[in-house]
Amino acid sequence: AGFYNLHTVVQTFVTASQIYYVMLYKNGAELRRGSYGFSTSGGIDTYSLDVSGVFSLAASDYIQVYGYINSSTEALVVGVLNTYFDFCLVSAT
Repeated sequence: AGFYNLHTVVQTFVTASQIYYVMLYKNGAELRRGSYGFSTSGGIDTYSLDVSGVFSLAASDYIQVYGYINSSTEALVVGVLNTYFDFCLVSAT
């Protein structure tokens, strides 16, 4: 148990007007919503969305990362260089 610095990046490709963001969840509930964007260029744009913060976690807690795009045709980019999650212990309790 302790305080942890959590950080995640999700990369997206968007081609039209889309709303997109990334979220951290703790034990199934939204903990923090990060970067939010709205693309209107009409071309292919690449965006890296991020969210981070220092949070208190117990040994039984679990963290999930969700990326959201309001389209069925756009893509989140997978791969260690494009989409990742990292964390470190800041202070034990």
